[in-house]
Parts: sequence; C-alpha cells; structure tokens
Amino acid sequence: MKRLTFLFVALSLFSCKKDDPKPEPEYAVVVSDDGHGTASTNKTTAKAGENVTLTAVADEGYEFERWTGNVTVEGNSFVMPSEDVALRAEFVESVVLWPEPVDIPFEEYSLDGTEAEWVVEYGDPDINLYNGNLAVINSEDELQEFVLGEYPSVDFGTKTLLLAWAWTPAELDFIDTAFEQIADEKYRMTITMHLTPNQYLGKYLSAILIDKLPANSTVKVDWAGEYMETVRPVEASEELLAFFEQYLPPVSDIHLSRGFFYRDEENKCLTINSYEEFRSVALPAVTELPDIDFENYTLIIGQVWVGGVGFHLSDQAIDVFPEYMEADITIEIPSDYYIAHCPVYIWGVYPKLPFESTQMNTNYKNQRL
Repeated sequence: MKRLTFLFVALSLFSCKKDDPKPEPEYAVVVSDDGHGTASTNKTTAKAGENVTLTAVADEGYEFERWTGNVTVEGNSFVMPSEDVALRAEFVESVVLWPEPVDIPFEEYSLDGTEAEWVVEYGDPDINLYNGNLAVINSEDELQEFVLGEYPSVDFGTKTLLLAWAWTPAELDFIDTAFEQIADEKYRMTITMHLTPNQYLGKYLSAILIDKLPANSTVKVDWAGEYMETVRPVEASEELLAFFEQYLPPVSDIHLSRGFFYRDEENKCLTINSYEEFRSVALPAVTELPDIDFENYTLIIGQVWVGGVGFHLSDQAIDVFPEYMEADITIEIPSDYYIAHCPVYIWGVYPKLPFESTQMNTNYKNQRL
C-alpha cells in the first residue's frame, strides 16, 4: 500500500510539472531623445498588451513636439506590441511672444490674412515677387504711403502698426500672428497660415498693432505655412524588409519586378489600406503577402521611371494637406550610371493616413553636384 501511495504522489507531481504554462515573453522598450530634452519610460520591458507610459521633459528654450518610432503613441502612452519598441522624443525651439499682438478690429479693411485691396505694394514688384514684405509704421504720414482711400484709425502715440504682405500662388487662410524680440531693437514677426496651392497669383496681407517699438527698431517677417503635415514611414519589420527587397527593390535596374507593376511604364503611387487592396495589386508571382496591421497603418507602394541603372530612393514622406495627400519622393542619381529606361520602386508603411489616394512629387539629387 505504501508503494502505491508513493507512486500516485510521484505521478501527480510529474503531471503537474508537465502542465505548467510557459511564461509570456517580454519585449524591450528603448527610448531616446534628440539632444534638446530627456526621455524616459515606466517600463524597460513589457508583455504584449500592457500599457507603457512615457515621459518627455524639454530643455530650457525648447518644448516637446512628438514621439517617433515603430508604435503609435496616444497622449503619453502606448499598448505594447509583440515586438521590441524603440521611440525617440523630438523637441522644437520655443517661441516667446513679446509683446502680445493686438488684432486691428476692422474686418472691412481685410486685416485677417485675405487679400487687402486698400494696401498697395511698396517698391519694385519684380524684386518683391514671392517674397514676404514688411512695413513698420509709426505715423499717419507713413501709413498713407501704403493705403488707398480710407484706412483705419491708429493711435501712433502708443502703438506701432506692422503690415506684412506677400505675393503667392496659393489661397491663404489666416491662422495666427506672433511677435518676439530676438535682440536689442531687433524683432521677428511670424505669420502662420493654411495654404492651398493654385495657379493664380495673389497678394495677401496680415496686420497687427503692438506696443510702441523703440526708434530705429528692425523687424523681420517670417511666413509659416501650416498647409500640410509631413508624415514619415515607420520602421519596417524584418519580414517586410525581406519581402520588398525581393519584389520592390529601391535601386533602379533593367530587371523589372515580377510582383508589382510588371511592364507598366507609368509613374504610380498606390495607397493601400486593407489586405484585400494589397492582394488586388500584387501579381500572381506573389504567393504570400507579409502581415501588416491595416487597422493602424497605411502601405504606400509605387514606381518612378528614370533614365539609368543605379538610381535609388534616398528619402520619402507624405505631405498631408487639408483635402489631399502628396508623396514627397527623393531619388539620388549616381555619379556614373548605365543609361537605360527602368523604374525606381517605392514602398513605405505609414501611420494611418486620412485619404484613399496619393499624388506624387519627385525630387532628384545628383551625386556629381
């Protein structure tokens, strides 16, 4: 009986050991910064599905802008995927306003960034074409040099009027005007606008009243166009790198891809947001597609036909405008190459993009220059 009891206990222990579940794997979390602040995380390793919290602290004179890396960060945290994560904190220089700008309350004079018919251009229009111009006005007499007909009343005893305008082939919607002191008696005004490119040339104005500037002050004007958001591709997995190295290599060659665009001699840029779309553009030679999380990411693939072997893709980004997207592609031309008509292939995985199609703008960089 003792032998049977011992055998039963031993078998029970053995079977319990055999059924122990394997521990869930943990993946590394690595954060870095761009040199203008510090980055940290509450976890250096985490299991898939766990929440990870990030902290970014800017140096003096800078402010945190965004996290970049191979996961999407919402606020200051993200959900750990089934792979290692590398993130970088990016910071931008702070803009300190001085003094606080005061908008002129005369909408009938078009002082909100739209075309202002009562302002005439000062100086040679050929020289000023496409450039931002600025007038620092401290008296009624100075103001009369720039206006036609009636104009708003300004208390030049306590205020300085800044008029800035530019010729531009775009429709501008005024967003904000900022003013800052950058040195003794030197100032900078930054005018931020939404831009929608068109083929018509127009003149647009921004005007603000500020506290009286000292005599002999100089003011520089910067026009900042918030007409787009530039989105860059995320870091690709080893699986994706191997797949596209086979089917869409980034260096031009006379051997065409058998996986995509075969014998299609048009420049193309395709926006893919589902597995079904991915499958529909792949040729029969592609028997298996790599895994892409289309819930959170968009795949861009395309081709640009060039005049030689050895041309290669050196940079890419997506510029997101209010109503459309544009792929900004840079192709590097080698210093010596064999002349041939062949394509440079393009691919990239981006955080989910808002539109279903993408235009393409191609730039070339010559190694010989």
